[in-house]
Amino acid sequence: MMKKNAIALVSMVLFTGCFSYKNTMVENLEKDKYYEMVLNNNMNVKGEFNTMSTDSVEFKIKTRLLRYAKNDIHSIKRRKTSVIKSLGVFAVMSAGMVISVTTNETEKASDAFWKPRDN
Repeated sequence: MMKKNAIALVSMVLFTGCFSYKNTMVENLEKDKYYEMVLNNNMNVKGEFNTMSTDSVEFKIKTRLLRYAKNDIHSIKRRKTSVIKSLGVFAVMSAGMVISVTTNETEKASDAFWKPRDN
């Protein structure tokens, strides 16, 4: 049972990946890249960049195309995947799995909670 839980936990970490957001300028936006915008009214918008005109930016959010004026955008952040973070999480999870699988100490739960006291 412990092996199945450990394997499931490691596979979940592998498929999630580690990423962070880094600030970028409106002029540096790349098509079909994932961005997070903070608008002037403190609303967060996440989506893929589509096109840009002289006064507006268009993002694809799920299946809709939404256009925002450049004046309404407070900041834009680009999602970056961190390979180092992903490898670190994988190494820690692998070590935890190896330790949990190789530990052979078997103690019943009932024994751990109901041991008689030495008086």
